[in-house]
Amino acid sequence: MRDAFDEFMEELRRRRAAQSGNGDDEKTGSDSKPGTEPRVGDDASDGEAREDETVDTNRSGPGTDGDPEGEDEAPRPISRGGFGGGFGIMEIILIGALLYGIYWFIKRRRSEVSAGTSYRDSSAMDGGRTAAPMTAYEPEARESDVETGLRHIRQMDPRFDERDFTDGSMDRFFQIQGAWANRDMSGIRNLLTDEMYKTLQEEADQLRTKQRINRLDNIAVRSVDITEIWQEGGADFITAKIYANLLDYTTDERTGEVVSGSRTEPVKFQEYWTFTRPVGENPWKLSAIHQAE
Repeated sequence: MRDAFDEFMEELRRRRAAQSGNGDDEKTGSDSKPGTEPRVGDDASDGEAREDETVDTNRSGPGTDGDPEGEDEAPRPISRGGFGGGFGIMEIILIGALLYGIYWFIKRRRSEVSAGTSYRDSSAMDGGRTAAPMTAYEPEARESDVETGLRHIRQMDPRFDERDFTDGSMDRFFQIQGAWANRDMSGIRNLLTDEMYKTLQEEADQLRTKQRINRLDNIAVRSVDITEIWQEGGADFITAKIYANLLDYTTDERTGEVVSGSRTEPVKFQEYWTFTRPVGENPWKLSAIHQAE
């Protein structure tokens, strides 16, 4: 904008300088040099030129000397510089071009500002209305291994429920602990795989041989959480972490004396119990027990 304005002013100064120079030349040409007599021929020529530049606007036709309506009015000289020696045609064109350039520049700037407005500026355009907050983008959460395993189980067992499984695992935990304290696993054999039944029964038989009884009293299960699910060899496997506290002590069968543990000091423990079943709607059986590290 400033460059266009400077160019306009420079062009205006040049044109005024040119007009001023022409006026000086005409004035110099009309004055006589010192010591030189004016020539009659030149005066006549100047008179004829001035008569040619005079426009008779009131003469309607040839009139008589005595007709007042036929008399000529005072001649009106034609302006050479346009508009009484003010701005000429070129100046008007330059001004018009400058004004159009200003209008075009302002219009373009407004268009750029409108196009550049983002949603962060929209509250100023709402006249004080409260805009809904923008929700930050959050990537889609990846499915966990447990969720993937649950989905696979439900494909073959649509009625499987995670809460029902954890509640059932707690019930099986109490039943198995009771059979262990009695040193007889035959009553819960349907809750154990063949391998697990064999292992637990052999350990119970060793206690019986030593005339020892492992007591598990005041059992309180705090939580049962599924930690792992997988399929293998046409079977489902689910591992649950069992967190509980209880009184765990061993007595001598003959005297009743405590040989290990405490009758009064409860202990806390975490164990991982793994249950399995053939794929589909089949009962779960305990297949492994691991102590938490």
